[in-house]
Amino acid sequence: MALHLLEDWCKGMNIDPRNCLLVTGVLEAVDEGSIEPILRSSTEYLCKCKMRGSIFVREEGAFAVLCELPSAVDPLQVPGTIAVDDGEWKVITTGSQPSPAPTADVEFLKKMSDFLGKEGKTLADMPGLLGLKPRAPQQETAPSPDEWVKALGQALGKVMPPHPESSPYRKLRLFSGGPTPIPGEEAFEPWLEHTTEMLQEWAVPEAEKRRRLVECLRGPALDVIRTLKLGNPGVKVRDCLEALDHAFGRTESSEDVYCKFLNARQQKGEKVSAYVQRLEKLLQRAIMRGAVAVEQMDRTRLAQIVRGIQYQNPILLHLRLRERQDNPPSYSRLIKEVREEEERQAAGEVWEEEVTILVANETCRDVFVKPGQKIADIFEPESVVRPQCEAEVPMIDPAKFDFGDSPLSEEWKDRLRKKLCERSKVFSLHEWDVGCAKGVEHHIRLQDPRPFRERSRRIALSEMEDVRHHLQELIANGIITEAMSTSKILQRWLLQLY
Repeated sequence: MALHLLEDWCKGMNIDPRNCLLVTGVLEAVDEGSIEPILRSSTEYLCKCKMRGSIFVREEGAFAVLCELPSAVDPLQVPGTIAVDDGEWKVITTGSQPSPAPTADVEFLKKMSDFLGKEGKTLADMPGLLGLKPRAPQQETAPSPDEWVKALGQALGKVMPPHPESSPYRKLRLFSGGPTPIPGEEAFEPWLEHTTEMLQEWAVPEAEKRRRLVECLRGPALDVIRTLKLGNPGVKVRDCLEALDHAFGRTESSEDVYCKFLNARQQKGEKVSAYVQRLEKLLQRAIMRGAVAVEQMDRTRLAQIVRGIQYQNPILLHLRLRERQDNPPSYSRLIKEVREEEERQAAGEVWEEEVTILVANETCRDVFVKPGQKIADIFEPESVVRPQCEAEVPMIDPAKFDFGDSPLSEEWKDRLRKKLCERSKVFSLHEWDVGCAKGVEHHIRLQDPRPFRERSRRIALSEMEDVRHHLQELIANGIITEAMSTSKILQRWLLQLY
């Protein structure tokens, strides 16, 4: 009866009975506040137990107390009784059995005791055989039926998984999909995420998963599953969730989800860690819609973070996120590094180092700088482009010319490769090898010869650094030349923006 009371009590409070124990025989005169300290001081194993409630048992004329431990209860380390001033309390766990044991069990235990004796083993050797922590050596005594039942129950629990219909589980959250939410119902998107994760974690057959899913549905949502089961009684849980998503989820295609992900930018005043977490939800939705492959998840995430973080953010520079796009970190590692960097900056850590700076006044008027006045912010450069000095054009490897299934003979192919290699200036060898033709001058003839001025196009602040970096590479490779200084170009852009 006590074991049934423990299981029913835990089911009513929606907690795992394997983590709980029942203490019976607590007299009414015992102060309720002293029960938990007495249990914790009785043995070291119960030092973290927590009292969850008490109930009066009419048949025993005493109270029964329900206690919970942080992890599953080990019946071998829980005492059967606890001595108190006015008697003793009996401790019941899910591995316990009512005493006295049936006659058939006693006979079976006697036979097993004889078998262990022939093999040179005793009850003291059972914890080691079961892979448990060895107990302190004590004087060998005749094992009681309760001790044998505890040991055998734990051994069977290790080798035999519980039946899915009898094992305790936390029910899924309710969802109806109706116009008026029922008490305790949440929105569809959070419900779908939680339900999908729980169904993936449960190691039970497909039919049991489907039963648990139907158990949490009400109203129109249940009608959707009923319709599916009419056509296919063995419909899979994945198809059920997909049908619910089509009926109650957002009506957006994979392209729409991916566009929302690409348009996500860090808001003003938003922390980088908050932006990364907000972006992760959009990325997970894009993966579920098939817009992003799982293999490209880390690379896609980091690329969007680099695009979406505000211009010249110190975290972007200190963590060198741009340089790590070829080998992107996982989400857990990335969010850990970002939060640590935010805490370091919040603590006021700075790197002090003397830097020589040349300041030039590019205006036509005098500029007065007061002592201690802030005139600029210094950031670590993301990259440095070195100008390429003119040198001889390198020879092209003849093996790069592949004629495929050409009917030419090998002799003519080799002769043609040799001729092409001698004219290597005709071919582009890398991205910036665009050549420079100076022998031809082009003229653009217009119908109206009067000069005109085209309005400059605005450049977003988040793309300013990319444009500056691209211009530096073009200048360094001799593709373009500066018409004015870089500072004047930036000054003109800023005037156009504001």
